[in-house]
Amino acid sequence: MTASRRSLLVPLVSLVGVAWFALWACAPMSTMPIPGAIGEQKNEFALGGNYTGGSGTYLGEFYGSGTGASGQLSYDHRFGKFNFGGGIFAGQPTLVGGGVFFGGLFPVGAVNVGFQVSGGWLWADLGVPVTVPLGDRIWLYTEPSVGIRSHVLRLPVGAGFRLGKHVTLAPEVAVQYSPQYAFDPTLVPATGGNGWPYSLAVTGAFTAGFGF
Repeated sequence: MTASRRSLLVPLVSLVGVAWFALWACAPMSTMPIPGAIGEQKNEFALGGNYTGGSGTYLGEFYGSGTGASGQLSYDHRFGKFNFGGGIFAGQPTLVGGGVFFGGLFPVGAVNVGFQVSGGWLWADLGVPVTVPLGDRIWLYTEPSVGIRSHVLRLPVGAGFRLGKHVTLAPEVAVQYSPQYAFDPTLVPATGGNGWPYSLAVTGAFTAGFGF
């Protein structure tokens, strides 16, 4: 390979790497949809907002977990024990994007356990939703997941509150970890730009849903 070709190859590979990891940021930062929120209804629209704090700097050619506020809008349809829907989202950590999801919840003893497959433009994840009923109108939930996205590993914990027949409210806290440097750990910086461990982020979210 000639020197001129090598000189063109290096910036080209760098540009592709930056674009690829930046596009991986296109994923919702809070759980979508909220496990168990649709209840006995067949359809639900949900609107949520969230704020993420953590490593928010470009380090080398790779994109961190991102910080800032974002929002999302989703629609969910239930048929039997399964659900299918989609949503859109936008904000500082997530850029602008959308996706679809398919999953289900099934009773296992005193809790409900299921699966959730989601994906969109250059992102995808697989989650295991779990809900713990605390009565007819309150429940706890989590949905640990792994995915091709800026936050590779995600662990949310939230609570759902059903107000009347149609409205649900769900506050949530989630921890995300993004090992972009897994193939070469020697490149990992000790901390992000604001003192957080690199690729560790925490998101606080609030979602309101309307079922019918």
